Amino acid sequence: MLPIADRAAPPGHLVPTAIDGEPAWASSYWLWKSSLFAPGVPGLQLELEVRNEIKTAVGTVRDGGYSQSRADPSRPQIESDVASAQNVKTTTLKLKRQIVAEAVNTNLVPGVSFGWAPAPMGVLAYVDAKKRLTLIDRQGRTRQVKGAANALLPAWSSDGTRLAFLQKKDKNKYAVMVVDVGLK
Repeated sequence: MLPIADRAAPPGHLVPTAIDGEPAWASSYWLWKSSLFAPGVPGLQLELEVRNEIKTAVGTVRDGGYSQSRADPSRPQIESDVASAQNVKTTTLKLKRQIVAEAVNTNLVPGVSFGWAPAPMGVLAYVDAKKRLTLIDRQGRTRQVKGAANALLPAWSSDGTRLAFLQKKDKNKYAVMVVDVGLK
């Protein structure tokens, strides 16, 4: 449902109105948009993987072993590398082996870079590593949304025919974009 235009606005223009709290529909919408599970499609879900590694400038400590890129490091080089080691936590969400979201040393916030289509479509919109808006269906087929670069917060219409998202225009400016996705 589209918001009602302010009567003082020129024809074709919508004017936002401030409200005192969260709209009644917001919680239920965010729940299905950002869930690990596709709404209305049993068994279709995002795979969550969390990796904790210790990394140095030249290598990674995994499973108690040290792998590095130097052919034959000296003891001082190894000591220096180990002294500079940092814990790195990587959280990855995948659907059908496609990376949908990834966070390194930060919290992954569900729904910011992806959103499920309404039930029972089984389609996920997500922002890929190159910040392009991409759709993935229940078979794992992907389709990029042409011209949707620097995307954020993909959100489906309640009937699943349109997709809205923020598109970063410059450092502090975003535009709300809407695309007819041609699905149903």
